[in-house]
Amino acid sequence: MKLQDILLAILVVMIWGINFSFIKIGLEELPPILFSALRFAIVAIPAVFFIPFPKTSVWNVIGVGLFLGVFKFGLLFVAMKSDASAGLSSLILQAQVFFTIGLSVFFFKEMLTKTQILGVCIAAIGFSFFIFNAGGNITAVGLMLILLAAFFWAISNLIMKRVTQVNLLHFMVWVPLYPC
Repeated sequence: MKLQDILLAILVVMIWGINFSFIKIGLEELPPILFSALRFAIVAIPAVFFIPFPKTSVWNVIGVGLFLGVFKFGLLFVAMKSDASAGLSSLILQAQVFFTIGLSVFFFKEMLTKTQILGVCIAAIGFSFFIFNAGGNITAVGLMLILLAAFFWAISNLIMKRVTQVNLLHFMVWVPLYPC
């Protein structure tokens, strides 16, 4: 792997992590649902005038917009408002990987390899260290809201999985229009 690719991957991780701190700051000033809707509006409104609607069913776009934009971010922001720290929210939200795998096995009858199962087990062990040692950084309500947000993210992943032969830039430009 090139050094430039590694540095870009590290930059993405840093931006992702810092993003949650800025969300927490924004939630001090705005109600969670309004803040979430405004974030999507800022992205969607100018872009949809320049990018054509993707060549897919409107229901795919609405489905991802609903599950990712409304449910995932709505629940996440509500939890972060008073029930969860930014760091822990960022981590717990990654449970979407487990939900996505489980739903893919259930709905798409996908089979996991031994290596993938080992990876899931290692991730689950690491995940549990944070969950069970969270202390005062999250309430039970916050944990449930973020896990539910992760579940809805997984549902949007499944919708995305069945969307094939589509310009994903066009798709992801139009998705934020529905949550706002």
